[in-house]
Amino acid sequence: MEYHMLRKRSCLAAVMIAICWQTISGETNTSLSFTDVLKIAADSSISIHLSQNQTLSRIASARQANGSLLPSLSASASTSKRIPFRDDFSPPATADAGISLSYSLSAKTFYDRNSTILGKEAAEASEQQTRDDILLRAAQLFLNIVSTSSSIEVEDANLEYQKTQLEQVEAFYQSGRKSISDVLQQKTFLSEAQSRVLRAQHARDLARMELYSLLGIPFTREISFNEDEVWNLSENINSDSSFTQADPQEIFEISSIEAQKKSVLAAKESLRGAQLANLPSLGVSAGVSVDKTLSSTDREIGGPDGRVGVSLSFPIFDRFQRSTSVTRAEIDLQSEQLRLEQLSRDAALAFQRAMLDWRSARLQTGVVNDRLTSAQQSLEAVKERYAAGAATLTEVSSVNSQYLEARLSQVEAQLQVVDSYLNILHKSGRITTIIGSENEPEKGTVR
Repeated sequence: MEYHMLRKRSCLAAVMIAICWQTISGETNTSLSFTDVLKIAADSSISIHLSQNQTLSRIASARQANGSLLPSLSASASTSKRIPFRDDFSPPATADAGISLSYSLSAKTFYDRNSTILGKEAAEASEQQTRDDILLRAAQLFLNIVSTSSSIEVEDANLEYQKTQLEQVEAFYQSGRKSISDVLQQKTFLSEAQSRVLRAQHARDLARMELYSLLGIPFTREISFNEDEVWNLSENINSDSSFTQADPQEIFEISSIEAQKKSVLAAKESLRGAQLANLPSLGVSAGVSVDKTLSSTDREIGGPDGRVGVSLSFPIFDRFQRSTSVTRAEIDLQSEQLRLEQLSRDAALAFQRAMLDWRSARLQTGVVNDRLTSAQQSLEAVKERYAAGAATLTEVSSVNSQYLEARLSQVEAQLQVVDSYLNILHKSGRITTIIGSENEPEKGTVR
């Protein structure tokens, strides 16, 4: 049942991928929103498909383990004829048919079955963790595109300002108010602004290529990305003061820890099975058979004959197989427990670090806003002083650079708030809620 349900889910995912790809490939809709990117990444990533295949393999193993508790039924039919070396005797051919039922049971079989089922559950949890990781990766790549696109807008505005400034300086030069050195210096500033625009465009193209690769979109395809959801999410987070710190115990609900817990339980079942390998195993068999002699004088059918058998098997000397299996199982259990402890520590550290990044990002937002306001006022003042001849062009350029950096810092601070918020959702195992939450942050999550 679980196997068919997972196959059905995989088929639905394939249909969704086809629909998304048709949307991407269409001429009328080449824009993807933040939610669109996350949904496509959650269904089309190669890592997720590999994880799904691993889960399907574990489900098949679980079916096989359940089948080991069932009896086996087999049927057989055969015919034979002896070939004599004497010419005076020709034995008749014979044919026989039968059906047999056999069943064997041991304590180790039960524990091996339980271990396999737990391994299947661990694979399912690992698949969910892979999906969470891909969602975070896709979100970060999308934010990187938003960041680089915003940088291009800032650099383009600066380029236009430098062009306007050059025209003003040239006008002052023509009127004799400025020297030729001011014109040459402003041309240098203009060249630097053009170079900054090219570097920003290069960074944006690299960010797009990384996201294209994750989503499986051809690099030659032109896709636009709608940034409205990201900025709305940023505003909602910054404007809501009701966020509270999440319960640290929630970090133990992430899928990777759940998968490791299942692995520990599976190792315990394997150890119990190895310890009980010296118990007797029970075997039951039953069968019915008929035979017929194929000759001109004898056409009677013999049987049917039935048989029933019961057996108990006791291991006496197994060449140290049981003790070796128990030792290995104990080592495997200890290793799985150590991995769980290490994973729990890493998860706790990652969660606390995410909370620290969140608080720092919130504080940094207020600082950069004040910095931008001051830089803008300083730029206006120095421009007036330059027009009046009380400031040099170098001073104007220096203050403009400060204003430019303040604008870029403001964008980065806003996106850092969103990134730290998504990181908290990921570290607490709830990043999938961002897909269906219409980009509204959960109440009572972080502060």
